[in-house]
Amino acid sequence: MTPNLPFIFVISLLACCIEVDISVPSFPDISDYFNISDGLTQMTIAINFLGFCLSSVVYGPLSDCYGRRNVMLISNAIMLVGVIFCVFANSIELLLLSRFVQGFGASTSAVVVFAMIADVYETDKAAKLIGVMNSLITVFMSVAPIAGGFINGLVGFRGNYLVIALVSLISWLILYFKLPETKKIKEFCMHLWRRVSLIVGI
Repeated sequence: MTPNLPFIFVISLLACCIEVDISVPSFPDISDYFNISDGLTQMTIAINFLGFCLSSVVYGPLSDCYGRRNVMLISNAIMLVGVIFCVFANSIELLLLSRFVQGFGASTSAVVVFAMIADVYETDKAAKLIGVMNSLITVFMSVAPIAGGFINGLVGFRGNYLVIALVSLISWLILYFKLPETKKIKEFCMHLWRRVSLIVGI
């Protein structure tokens, strides 16, 4: 077991938690820049959350089938691509699409991190670590709008997306070089495909 695993979890959760609300203080600037209504600007949060919710349903089963590490790397790369497009978006349509992609990739840490804790740690320690992670999620999501307001005041609304991109990149590099595979048994995947085969008559 990697001794730095809790630290890896924290960095991964930081990236996925701040990406949702850090841009909220930038709403007036986003509305002015794209010359759009406040309601359409607020859609950048709604569509991001839609992507987050839709993908969170599939990342757990996928990580059971193909490994926690693989799913974490691919989905965090999706989040990074999405937020990079947010930084350079020159239309509200591209920004909305990018926010959806960003949210679609971001949810993996909120799902798979807790599965990895269950893989690695005994029941008592896992429960304590899950409690710590849940507390940190609350802190990260509370601090994100405050940090977003400060960053927006300094460099504008694109600065918030740039910060998310940097945090996401750092998180991905740490995952790539330090994250071990914690899911060794893949009976779930075999069982799943067996059930699918029975249903479709293969």
